[in-house]
Amino acid sequence: MAKPSDVRIDTLELTFHNERLAVPLHLSRGAITEVTYATVLVAVQTRAGKMQHGTGAIFLSDLWAFPDPAYDHAQKDLAMRT
Repeated sequence: MAKPSDVRIDTLELTFHNERLAVPLHLSRGAITEVTYATVLVAVQTRAGKMQHGTGAIFLSDLWAFPDPAYDHAQKDLAMRT
């Protein structure tokens, strides 16, 4: 059932930035010196026409989230971005 608070996405913008860490993060699988930072900007509209905007961001790191050794870092990073 439809509610007045239901929203639909009006616009969505996803960007990626490579962020170099000030100090390497050492984990059991190796050191992380750079991570991909994913940011999303979204605008939604309610059934009543009210617009709202929001942002979100997360670090993507294949070292701990995608440990399969069959793929190199570039392949893993591309898979996570996709």
